[in-house]
Amino acid sequence: MVHVKKTLTGICLSFAMVTPIMAQTSVQEQAKTQEQAVNYSQKVKKHFWYLGAKYFTPMYFNNLSSIPSGDKPHFGYGGMLNVGYQFSPLFSLDLNVGYGKNKLRPSSYQYNFQLGREDAFTYYPYTLIDADEYFYPYRNNDDEILIGYRGKRLENESDGFPFSRLESRVKHWQVNLNVGINLTRLFYVNRYSEKPVELWAKPGFYLSGFKAKLVDRETGNEVAHAERQKLTWGLGGDLALRFNVHRSWSIELGNNVIWQHNRSVDGIASAKMGYDAFVWEPSLGVIYKFRRKVKPAMPVLTPVAPPAPVDVVKEPTLVDLEYAPLLSIELPVKKERSHTLAIRLTYPLNKTNIVPTLHKNGLELARINKDIAELKAHPDYKVTGVRIEGFASPEGPYDNNMRLAEGRARSIMEYVSGKTGWNRGLFALGRMEENWQGLQDTLKVDASLPARDEALRMLNEETNKEVVKQNLKKLKDYSSLIAKVYTYLRLSAYTVDYELPVYPLQQAKEIILKDPKNLNPEEIYAVALDYGLDSDKGIEALNILQKLYPDSELARCYMAVKSLNNNALNDVVAKLEPVMVKSDKEKELLATAYAKQGKLKEAFELLIKVQKPNDMTRNNIKRLSEYINK
Repeated sequence: MVHVKKTLTGICLSFAMVTPIMAQTSVQEQAKTQEQAVNYSQKVKKHFWYLGAKYFTPMYFNNLSSIPSGDKPHFGYGGMLNVGYQFSPLFSLDLNVGYGKNKLRPSSYQYNFQLGREDAFTYYPYTLIDADEYFYPYRNNDDEILIGYRGKRLENESDGFPFSRLESRVKHWQVNLNVGINLTRLFYVNRYSEKPVELWAKPGFYLSGFKAKLVDRETGNEVAHAERQKLTWGLGGDLALRFNVHRSWSIELGNNVIWQHNRSVDGIASAKMGYDAFVWEPSLGVIYKFRRKVKPAMPVLTPVAPPAPVDVVKEPTLVDLEYAPLLSIELPVKKERSHTLAIRLTYPLNKTNIVPTLHKNGLELARINKDIAELKAHPDYKVTGVRIEGFASPEGPYDNNMRLAEGRARSIMEYVSGKTGWNRGLFALGRMEENWQGLQDTLKVDASLPARDEALRMLNEETNKEVVKQNLKKLKDYSSLIAKVYTYLRLSAYTVDYELPVYPLQQAKEIILKDPKNLNPEEIYAVALDYGLDSDKGIEALNILQKLYPDSELARCYMAVKSLNNNALNDVVAKLEPVMVKSDKEKELLATAYAKQGKLKEAFELLIKVQKPNDMTRNNIKRLSEYINK
């Protein structure tokens, strides 16, 4: 039965999350003889009766199986009628009556079993008699053939029928009562209307009757009288995917699995009580839901004064929610920064050593010295690592290019290490590669470069870079390309990683005036909070935040509050909507803009996703919910 349990365990369905498709509509008529308003409200009942019919294929799993290992699966057929009542969008009750039939056959590991022709009992090829183990068929000292199980045995070999040729043909009827639970409804917190696709779970109680016939699979002749089968009960359920194609019609894909109390539904007796009986009924059905539509209310005639215009009061669609800027801030534990400088030195042909007097190397080395001096001059910079990278122009053999890139990077490392005096353990080599990306970027931005279009085509069409090298050499203007582009692709770079302290508030107020780039967004915002967000100094600090860190969360929230104050709703949406991972404050501010634009559902969905709601958030959710449910 191992394969049976694996089969039943593997049954699954895809869940479908769907959106509402039904809405209430209203119709207004005006009488021609007098000015009277008539309002009809067309509604759909959420509780109703329904009838259904389905085709199913019963699959039996007992001593034998409809899906035996070592043999093809057998698909039966059957039909079922059902009547039910849906009490609400969540619960329903079904009564089903059905009939079906199918075949069962043994699995390959059962081929050496024997079926008793007289008692339909399973006799195994081994047994224990008087504490001795025998493997059957066994001929004893009296020349008797023994086939059996723990003392229960066949006297003669002819009294058994081999399982390898056995087939059980089963017919069954069933009546079942199921409680339906709409699992899709559990994912909605607001008012629920019927969805185009819904997932229903239907646990139930089953009464069944089975009639089996044991036959020779080759001839169809009966080989034994099946075990007597009584009315039995079972427990199980249906997992159904319902497609609501119309207000009154649905198509349903079902997956009914039933455990049967009767352990010989295939008509075979067995001493192994572990053989539970299961029935699996995949099905396709149709459901008709009747009396769903509420009869339209009787027209209510409301006389309207002819001469005087009537003011029509409409439900407000724009909602003003409460909002506020961030009034507290949590400072970071530490501040990690990095600084990168690209270096373009000229080297002797095929060499890696730095020659200060070659070409413009003197100016480039002076630039490096100036950069190093600025890094060392800051007392608060704590250097944690220096990474040197090398890039070679993509011509010539790859191995030689890598040798040059690494060698020149090591020369830069020696130079920087000597100038800074930093611990050599801080230095490490980073990337070493041919600068194909630099070549492609340079060609894209300058249309006047020689052979530019042909070179770009080669780069885009061929992935093997060694082939690209050979193709580029064939270009008519290859020498000009080398002179105007490749020279600038041979470069190195160093990246200095360092830490800065988190400054106390008073010190941060001083630094913001002299060197604000050494402050984090949180430190700048803390300065603005201390001065007051509406004060001159507070606004100045916020402007510095916006200038230095325009893409930070704090800068986005500040600009959103500023735009909301000016009723510039589109600016808020443009700033916050593209942010992939929004903070709680960003969700609240964007929801405020949505609500002012009349997008109440979008605003509500954002607010319920706030992870740490405060009283203002909860009040806004309640306010939106009231408007949406009107």
